[in-house]
Amino acid sequence: MKKILLLSTLIVFIFTGCSKPKETDTNANVVTNEDHAIQDISEEDAKVDPELITPTYDDAIKSNDETETIEGTFGGSPVIWHTIKIDDVEYYYVETEAIEGNRSSEINQTPASFAIVGSNYTLKSGIEVGMRSDEVLSKYPDLVRTEFNEKYNDSNTNNACLDWNGAAYPEKWKSQYDYGLMANVDNGIDDDLPKYLVLLSKDEKVVAITFMYPTAS
Repeated sequence: MKKILLLSTLIVFIFTGCSKPKETDTNANVVTNEDHAIQDISEEDAKVDPELITPTYDDAIKSNDETETIEGTFGGSPVIWHTIKIDDVEYYYVETEAIEGNRSSEINQTPASFAIVGSNYTLKSGIEVGMRSDEVLSKYPDLVRTEFNEKYNDSNTNNACLDWNGAAYPEKWKSQYDYGLMANVDNGIDDDLPKYLVLLSKDEKVVAITFMYPTAS
């Protein structure tokens, strides 16, 4: 396997002040600009059930085959992305090579993110893979919709906090979905790093569930 040299593996978290004004658009159930709020979901309701513990790459690969290995980028540097599916969950690992002086020293595969892609795991709120998008919106009407179709790429550009951030996912990963429905996971700490629950939809059904950090790069 071709190994890729990486000069730096640091993810820089940028705080951009994602404010949440009071008024929301209740007609379209879609929030696309900075004048609208994003739906909050409590940390308890967003918990995965049963609890997920992300395995190391070495532990994951022992008894599971990789479903995909592709070259891509991470933090602006070239890397190799590894996808391993275990029991209805896809785990995404980024492979980097540490550099000491002019010599490479160590290959590492670091967990970057995961997505629930089957019914063996649900959220405490009752949200699960297989639900219709309109069913979810009936309970959480102010979910932010971010389009993955190129035709609608500019839908959320007025506020980067209300858009998809794919820094922790393989290249073109989102292209398999039509759009995402996003909620802010509220842990009661206003100054904490924002964390979004994202429901990935295809043909108006939730087909994957993930968590991402909208201001991380």
